[in-house]
Amino acid sequence: HIHGNTLDLVLSNSDELISDLQVDCNVCLDYSDHYLISFSLFVPHSKTKAARRLLFHYSRADLEGLYSFLEGRMPLPFLATRDINSLWSDIKTPLTEARDIFIPSSYVRARTTPPWFT
Repeated sequence: HIHGNTLDLVLSNSDELISDLQVDCNVCLDYSDHYLISFSLFVPHSKTKAARRLLFHYSRADLEGLYSFLEGRMPLPFLATRDINSLWSDIKTPLTEARDIFIPSSYVRARTTPPWFT
């Protein structure tokens, strides 16, 4: 910093990750009172194996079977006197069971890169 205060910092929990640290006091003087800090950062990277994930095919669901299954299992009417956690549990369990029974699924390999990378 031009006025002698220490504000321009590089923080790391491991000295080995930072190298080639340089402070250039001539680069930013036209538009800032801070100095330019440049450094190299070592980021260990290991290629992760694509995990498999379960994909549900909702467009091929057996809706009639699903409706029949849920008809007697959903807690209706929702009672305001019950706490939200037990109410959620009462709803989640039959929905999950119905999904597993009446909606076809398959395992697909998960992407290792974002879908917008081509």
